[in-house]
Amino acid sequence: MINCIVTGHGEFSVGLTHALEMIAGPQANMVALPFREEDPLETYVDNMANLKTKLTEDSDTLFIFTDLLGGTPFNQAMLLKGDNPNISVIAGTNLPMLLEFMGQNLMGTTPAEILTQIIESAKTGMVVGELKAAEEVDEVDGI
Repeated sequence: MINCIVTGHGEFSVGLTHALEMIAGPQANMVALPFREEDPLETYVDNMANLKTKLTEDSDTLFIFTDLLGGTPFNQAMLLKGDNPNISVIAGTNLPMLLEFMGQNLMGTTPAEILTQIIESAKTGMVVGELKAAEEVDEVDGI
């Protein structure tokens, strides 16, 4: 089982993991790590390093989901990753991506395949909703 950290600015990680748990139930292998404006950067860095140590005790593979490419949470995760091929840092995290991660992880999918699947889920989960007249409704998706 692959463990993961969900992190980002403010309460992004807390809100996203809470939403995921509303849908999929409690997740023992997922930890939220908020990057709060009022907390010193050193505390955040230490917390991330401690989580990495804890979460890699039973699995050498770790996914770190971040909110924004190039933001502090992403940058610190990349520094923590260093040249470790067993740590993957993913930016642009959204709820469809995390749901896909949890499902693929439960099925025992390889880390490389999970990365492919979650990126695809993130992309296909982003749409602009449209209301259609009843005669235009697609029987398959109901939209």
